[in-house]
Amino acid sequence: MIKYLIAFVIMVIFVGSVCSYYFSSEIVIVNDKDYFKAVHSEMQNANYRIHVIMYKTEYYSNKDKSINKLIEDLVRANDRDVDVKIIMEGGESYTNLPNRYPCYYLTEQDVPIKYDKYGTTTHSKLVIIDDKVIIGSTNWGQQALFENKETNVLIQSKDISDKYESYFQDLWKESKSAEC
Repeated sequence: MIKYLIAFVIMVIFVGSVCSYYFSSEIVIVNDKDYFKAVHSEMQNANYRIHVIMYKTEYYSNKDKSINKLIEDLVRANDRDVDVKIIMEGGESYTNLPNRYPCYYLTEQDVPIKYDKYGTTTHSKLVIIDDKVIIGSTNWGQQALFENKETNVLIQSKDISDKYESYFQDLWKESKSAEC
């Protein structure tokens, strides 16, 4: 009986160790204004990829606007050879005309951008930074980042980031080059 109990305890420890290795992740809630701080910080520290799918993105010619920092983070990451790619809602409706301004700017800075395919609404708000995923309700607009009540999570997990990366790559293949 004791040897079965010892075998059972060893098996539980082994299974627990394997599960924690393969399914380990850290989840951080980044609601409301905390989203901007988290994304800004993570993009500044990105090592090899920043892939973004964003419904609405704003950029203002007034460089003093805080909202511009996320767009500038993309440019700086691209300049330091981080693989930066963005998929935006194509602006087929009046609601996404703001996407054209960051599109112009990022295209001028040689950051790869695509619009979703015609007839598709890409309502996602997904940011993949290295092995982290930030997902939730926040668009990259002044109101969403600094005024709205928004819910998001930052997930640090290679397994989850790889799954979302696969999703991103599928959308990237079907999306069209951005004509701002």
